[in-house]
Amino acid sequence: MNNVSGNLTSQGSALLEAAAKNDMAPAVAVLAGCCALLFVGGLAGMDKKGPNERVRHISVGISLASIAYCLYHVAEKLIRFRHATWPDPHGLYCGLAGVAIAQVCLLTYHYVRRAIIKDPSMFNPRIQVKPTVYERTFAQDVKHHLSNPGAFFLMGPYLVLTWMFRLMPESYYDYDAPVTWSNVALQLIVVDLFTYTFHILEHVMPEFYKVSHKPHHRFVNPHLFNAFDGSTADTVTLILFPLFTTAQLLPVSNWDYISFGVVYSTHFMMIHSEYVNPFDYILKYFLVNIPEDHHVHHAAFNYNFGHFFTIYDRLAKTYREGKTFRGFVSSAPRPPAERASERREQVGPSWIAHHQRPKQGTARRQSTRAQQQQQQQQQQQQERSGSGEKMRQGVRSGVALAKAGARRQAWAASGRRSLASSSSSSGAASDVDIDNIPHHKLEAVLGDALLAAQTRKKKLLGDAPGLPVTGPEFDAAAFYEQVQGANCENVVGFLPIPVGVVGPLEVNGKSHYVPMATTEGALLASTNRGARAIREAGGAKARVVREGMTRSPVLGFNSTMEAADFAAWIKEPETLQKLKDIFATTTNFGKLTSVTPTVAGRYCYLRFEAQTGDAMGMNMVGKGTNRIVEELVQTSPAKLISLSSNMCTDKKPSALNWTQGRGKSVVCEVVLSAEIVEKVLKTNIADLAQLSITKNLVGSSLAGSIGGNNAHAANVVTAIYLATGQDPAQNVESSNCMVLFEPIDEGKNLHVSVTMPSIEVGTVGGGTTLPAQRQNLEVLGVAGADRENPGGNARSLAEIVAASVLAGELSLNAALSSNALISAHLALNRK
Repeated sequence: MNNVSGNLTSQGSALLEAAAKNDMAPAVAVLAGCCALLFVGGLAGMDKKGPNERVRHISVGISLASIAYCLYHVAEKLIRFRHATWPDPHGLYCGLAGVAIAQVCLLTYHYVRRAIIKDPSMFNPRIQVKPTVYERTFAQDVKHHLSNPGAFFLMGPYLVLTWMFRLMPESYYDYDAPVTWSNVALQLIVVDLFTYTFHILEHVMPEFYKVSHKPHHRFVNPHLFNAFDGSTADTVTLILFPLFTTAQLLPVSNWDYISFGVVYSTHFMMIHSEYVNPFDYILKYFLVNIPEDHHVHHAAFNYNFGHFFTIYDRLAKTYREGKTFRGFVSSAPRPPAERASERREQVGPSWIAHHQRPKQGTARRQSTRAQQQQQQQQQQQQERSGSGEKMRQGVRSGVALAKAGARRQAWAASGRRSLASSSSSSGAASDVDIDNIPHHKLEAVLGDALLAAQTRKKKLLGDAPGLPVTGPEFDAAAFYEQVQGANCENVVGFLPIPVGVVGPLEVNGKSHYVPMATTEGALLASTNRGARAIREAGGAKARVVREGMTRSPVLGFNSTMEAADFAAWIKEPETLQKLKDIFATTTNFGKLTSVTPTVAGRYCYLRFEAQTGDAMGMNMVGKGTNRIVEELVQTSPAKLISLSSNMCTDKKPSALNWTQGRGKSVVCEVVLSAEIVEKVLKTNIADLAQLSITKNLVGSSLAGSIGGNNAHAANVVTAIYLATGQDPAQNVESSNCMVLFEPIDEGKNLHVSVTMPSIEVGTVGGGTTLPAQRQNLEVLGVAGADRENPGGNARSLAEIVAASVLAGELSLNAALSSNALISAHLALNRK
């Protein structure tokens, strides 16, 4: 607070000195008066909806006065211009050239950070945790920026008209005076005052906000090129009025005005940057608005209305730092060395060090809890029977609970691969070698379910910080911040679903531990048995043979013949190329591959199919399809009936998906020897082959099943989808599967394959961005986008899903052929 007061005092002294030298007393008086009003208004603090009522009224009043002031000066200067001559455009050319050079430097600086360094690091840190979504390539962003109606196409005419019609004060046409940097600073401070008040004006007028500022606020995590992405009304209100008011209040020289314009245009874009700048911590000390401050406004809407300084937000109590929002990577900007040190501390601790962090009172609380449980059990046993034997059982149970807690503490504190546990009979210590215990037997050996889960996670997955085992590891506030506006509405909580792992599962020469989320006991144990059979056979082979996400709108026509003519036109190669070009304008990653028309009466159904990179792709294809349909409706007799006609087909059983495919079409196979079938699966090749025909082929045919030629593919698909952030409702089509068991080599070996034509998965977007789900994708090695081989991560995930289904089919079909299904479920799914 002392630093803020000191900075305000020093800046105020500099402004008074500048006023004395340049006849700017009126401007300083207006500035001081407005600051005093905002300070008085800010004494009431913040409302739930943002600035309090007094600050809103003051801001609206200042803005309306500014508009009137601008209109008066425009009228007065135009009347005077009738008797004046055209000014020398030299100053205008210099100003435009200065802004252009500054933009080139800024774009070069940003290109290095975005296109060359790319990945976030301590040298290129992002502001918000959630990755910035780029709708265009860097080159396309530059083109869009230069042609944006709200940017240069509007600013250029403003500068030309105000200069050539002598709407600026006469001092602006003085080329002799040198640059006075105090004048430049004064212009920035004054223009930010009116930017602040006009900004609040837009926010407090709902109807005007919808058409002016709301288009810009769709970017809750903006990047540099979003600075002028909004509306023309927003540019006029938030930029032109404040600029013109400032010009009329401050009679500075031409070079002061040019210097101000260069700084203004550069900083206006810079505050929208998605990256933390190395000099931000210095600027923040001088109360300069930095990108993190402006990101707070985009993320929370009701704070940080200033664009160049935080002075007015601080006076009106509308300022908030990034550290108060959990969705931000860092807190207030700090020197690079300090920030790097903190990042090392965040990623450095091992699992053991994590559990060695002191937790005050933990041992005491556990001891007290164990004693209370022991006493309660003793009392219950005494009340029920008074039997001495039952009392002793209660005591032993309580002691067992206390020992379990002690074991967890000892294991967490020691961090060794052996666990010393006291024998209840002899008191002797025995060492348990964790490395040699099968991970599915840890509960039985350790005698503690929580300790077993922690040990299994460390043994199989390592630290995996995004996948918590206990409550304290779960950052609820950050979770709900990330969910808001992305994954769920009307949030009331979260639903814990246990996550287990299957594996190692060998697929295409790689070993994977596959995370699965389910409440069905025996599912993971069964799939794990199938994974073991695959592993002993040398691994499975899987391949994506076709890919393409679909969306199918339906268009209406005046007659059936008109619909048929339209379908014939769609089939022409030239038409398809035009549609591909339109589709390409909506995405950097999607590629339209085909459009298939189907006529039914006066309606034409178009099935668009596109490759979507590492995204599942429904939104991408929907956006591109919508743009094409808009063009078709404008240039043909077609009328849009619905963007989705159920021929897509999404989340519904469909013969079209079964035969034509949707998403990723995958095949997977393994060859098992008779020995593996008998030793691991506890059955034989002949029985499995017979079961496959009678159950999966004949039985499914009698049931009229579409894509249901399998035992339980949906079980495995849904469990993996829940664990990795896929859309669980898409298990309907993703579970389309045909499993075949075929004896080969005169019955000595068994060829097993699954064919899954419509696996719909992605590794970016949607639920894949949530911490636990992303952690599971990282465990599989397919998190995020594959930059070297676009779409490679999504294809790999689809192949892992198919191989996991193969493992599940092996085990369940074997259990059915040996009649071991019910006994396994009773053993693993009941307590």
